[in-house]
Amino acid sequence: MSNQDLRRFEKAVASINHCGFVPILTGTAALESLTGLNFGSELYPITLPESAFNEKTQLNIYNAMLTAGFKRKEDSDDITYYDGQIEVVLVTEPEVETLMGDTVDPEYYVHHHNPDYDVLNAVSILKMFRTLSIAQKRPTMFQKQDLLKVEFLQKYGYTLDRLATGTAGSNDFVPNLLVRVARPEDYVGIDAMILDGFDSAMEGRQHVRQVQSRRRHRFGQVVNTELVAILNNEIVGQIFVDFGSLISTKGDKVWIYGRVLNWVVTADKRGRGIGHRLMLDLEMMLIMASPAILLIMEARDERLQYLDYRPLSETEIELNGHDNADYSIKELFSNALKHVDGYIRLPQEVD
Repeated sequence: MSNQDLRRFEKAVASINHCGFVPILTGTAALESLTGLNFGSELYPITLPESAFNEKTQLNIYNAMLTAGFKRKEDSDDITYYDGQIEVVLVTEPEVETLMGDTVDPEYYVHHHNPDYDVLNAVSILKMFRTLSIAQKRPTMFQKQDLLKVEFLQKYGYTLDRLATGTAGSNDFVPNLLVRVARPEDYVGIDAMILDGFDSAMEGRQHVRQVQSRRRHRFGQVVNTELVAILNNEIVGQIFVDFGSLISTKGDKVWIYGRVLNWVVTADKRGRGIGHRLMLDLEMMLIMASPAILLIMEARDERLQYLDYRPLSETEIELNGHDNADYSIKELFSNALKHVDGYIRLPQEVD
């Protein structure tokens, strides 16, 4: 989805939040949110509990949406609001559960804050598109599009059944800390923070240039990911991951991994768990919405063991043209390292 459409959608979500509900984004818009790609969707289906569909609550939602610039479409069979650019459709939870064939544990949604909404995970989206692709009353053109989305999710590994392993608890994180995907308007503040994080100005500028360059790249259809931590409207931390390939020793298999290119917290906020929170949120995002099976990092800090990293030199994997002793690695799902071998190519070596 475009940044403009995202802002419009978030205005609608804020209106729903004002009425006391946290909606769940579904359909193609959810796929766009998970992948960072634009499939051209102008329809934003959001799921609400059945309690949101009584007459009084719907009137409250109607007034809130009107204030946000959305009008009710009277010619639609569904409850649809339109602002001249995007349509927001209100759907009951049972309707979505019917399409998925089951319920989904909210723990495995992707969560967004300010405004607050969840995004259906990749496995559930795939189930939904499979059902739609064989729906008798659905036009053939839409059915073909649904099948293409199913194939996309499978081809790029978004539907691997993965769960985080050994991640530590987060009870000590800073209250009111917001972690979200970085936006273009954040880049100036992020780059300044990275510069301040190095004693050497030359080293700081080198890291900034590297991050700026990687923001413009993607690995096939996989978009590089940058998260920021915000406290009291101030950027206090950042983590950036790009993607590369792990090629088997025989050369007959290829896996995707993520590389933590940059991970920084402002000097006056360190030691409070902000960096830990950034890493955990990054890992969950990769697990739920990327084909990556491993994370690597150019670091050998002993503290990384508490985040379940281990020295790359202890594995069967070789780093192409680099010293394994300088890197650490982590599995994004159980026993991944038992099933892979070969050598890693760093992202910039394949661009």
